[in-house]
Amino acid sequence: MNFWYLFVHVSDWPEVGFQSFPGTELGQMAISDIQPELRRQHEKSWLEAYLAELNQPEYTYEMLLEDYRTGGIEKWLSMLSFICGFGCPPVMVQFFHDQLEAFVLDHRAERKARGEDVKAPYVIRSAYLVGV
Repeated sequence: MNFWYLFVHVSDWPEVGFQSFPGTELGQMAISDIQPELRRQHEKSWLEAYLAELNQPEYTYEMLLEDYRTGGIEKWLSMLSFICGFGCPPVMVQFFHDQLEAFVLDHRAERKARGEDVKAPYVIRSAYLVGV
């Protein structure tokens, strides 16, 4: 008799992806674990505190912000495609979709307010292409 189905399988979601930059995991965590309203309220202070703890003078806030935005989006694009293909419940997929969408739209609005070209897509730095 095969008892393989009795075992619990655990995945460490933060490890999905091929590369990370400072701020990537912070972006990934903000998307997956923090309600958008709370993230919006504290995001800047969290990033500033993170940068202070890094203690790398050559790494600027603008660099961190770009890694946070782009890296978090990258990781969650790959993660979303994974959980869709993995057969996760639709309510779970929808939750993460909504979290990712809120993050993207918030940062798109922020870029627009700063005068950046928001018609240009984010450049995905990963060595793989993900379709969602």
